[in-house]
Amino acid sequence: MKTEIRTFLINACFWVISISIIFFFFILFLYSHNNINDPLKESFSLTISLFSALATLGAAIIAARLFQNWKTQHSFTEQIKILSHMLMSLDEI
Repeated sequence: MKTEIRTFLINACFWVISISIIFFFFILFLYSHNNINDPLKESFSLTISLFSALATLGAAIIAARLFQNWKTQHSFTEQIKILSHMLMSLDEI
């Protein structure tokens, strides 16, 4: 795997997890301060909902990035095939 893609995947996962952790502690503080019943349970519930949404968006961004890289690589492969066909045709002449 290319180092650029690996770095992008690690960064995307890092941002999703860090935003979820920050959100969890913010909601826990907010619920504890406002005397909500079971603030830990409520914080976990909201954080898991946010994490699933962020994970879905992160997966879509990663898939789009990987598809773009694949498309570029595939077009270069097709160009190489066409050029090799042209060279073979020139050799026959």
